[in-house]
Amino acid sequence: MFKNYLKIALRNFRKYKAYSVINIAGLASGIACCILILLYVQGELSYDLFHDKADRIYRVITDEESEGQVRHLAHTYGPLAPALLTDFPEIEHAVRLFPHNLAVQLGAQKSFHEKRFFFADSAVFEVFSFGFRRGNPKTALRAPYSLVLTEATAQRYFGDENPIGKVLRIEGQYDFNVTAVLENPPPTSHFHFDFLASMENVPQVLGWNPHWHWPPFYNYVLLPEHVSAESIEGRFPQFITKNIGRGEVDSRSFYLQPLKDIHLNASLESEIAPTGNMAYIYLFSAIAFFILLIACINFMNLATARSANRSREVGLRKVVGAQRAQLIKQFLGESLFYSFLAMLLALVLVEMLLPRFNQLLGKQIDINYFENWTLSLGLIVLAFLVGIISGSYPAIFMSSFRPLKVLQSNLFSASGQRGALRFRSVLVVTQFAISIALIIITYIVSAQLNFIQNKRLGFNKEHIVVIPIRDAETQNNYETLKNALVAQPD
Repeated sequence: MFKNYLKIALRNFRKYKAYSVINIAGLASGIACCILILLYVQGELSYDLFHDKADRIYRVITDEESEGQVRHLAHTYGPLAPALLTDFPEIEHAVRLFPHNLAVQLGAQKSFHEKRFFFADSAVFEVFSFGFRRGNPKTALRAPYSLVLTEATAQRYFGDENPIGKVLRIEGQYDFNVTAVLENPPPTSHFHFDFLASMENVPQVLGWNPHWHWPPFYNYVLLPEHVSAESIEGRFPQFITKNIGRGEVDSRSFYLQPLKDIHLNASLESEIAPTGNMAYIYLFSAIAFFILLIACINFMNLATARSANRSREVGLRKVVGAQRAQLIKQFLGESLFYSFLAMLLALVLVEMLLPRFNQLLGKQIDINYFENWTLSLGLIVLAFLVGIISGSYPAIFMSSFRPLKVLQSNLFSASGQRGALRFRSVLVVTQFAISIALIIITYIVSAQLNFIQNKRLGFNKEHIVVIPIRDAETQNNYETLKNALVAQPD
């Protein structure tokens, strides 16, 4: 039976080439747009899932009240993680991350001001799952003046040489030994770094000791499977009283935020990196759905518009004994055939458009059909659903033809067929309404982006250069530098 349905589908494909090409192109365009949007949505929802213990990792966040205003902060402070390990023995690990801009130098040849330099506790690799190229995760940051590089950073400083044991000078006076090289962190990490240095050296390099009010640190805890976040949070008021002071309980609160919720939480200040927004996920998912719906409605309209050409075929099949269920299966089979052809064409379009799409989003979205089995399975299911949805109404409509009426060329005399035409009109109106709404939304967003990019700021930004002054001696002699610059005719 399946072989017969496929043979009929191929025969109709060859017989009605223009119709087939238009239908497949319409479906392929809708599916391609849907896939691109869903790739973005999947990427946003997959942040930090690559960590093996992601379900048990939490970030400690804080609410601080000052002058009647409550601030919701992503950071806490330096002494927190060690105090948590002391007061909450059930916590498996507690680690700190402290990002800071620092000068890094290799001999006299290479010197960079690094913006993605982090200090981290030695247990950071017990909590987070970053792949190691060289070195031992258990000892990489255990010794003072230890430094871990990412693959890209190691290549930038040392080329193809083995960097283990090499020395990099920090801030022009502190020598750090390279102890390990990590794989480049995935794009779906909520924080990105080039260097991880031993937390023990913060006082030496930065010149101060962290305390309970400054500077801001990012603290993470790893809980055992049998310990809930609520059981820890319930004891935070006593913890604050003991470690910070009784007067702080009313103005400061700590909470545990699941690692997987960090990227899509746009309500906290001082995030370690820009975050996403769950509202956008809902919005883009809805747009993908409506684009796909337009493609399906377009398929339905084209199929039912051609129904007069196939009415005699349906009548003859019924005369020779075909049941309505068999005709429905045949038409659905044809629809699925077109849908899977459209999916193949859509994948070609996605591969062509993906570089431009990545450039537009400022992301690096890749498609690996063999490794990402959920994506491959999702595409098959998507093609199947599109085929069923787009072919359901034409199958039901055309299989309902009465043999006597269609063979007498009186297809639309019955009230049922007139009702079908009215339904087709509803589909056309719905299709145009959704299309117009999406066009209006696109225009508004485009106009807003154009306004943001081209709004006059009141000064000529193309003729202003910002020169960061990092060196302490230069900072202390700023007026001399200023006078020297002003003296330049340019």
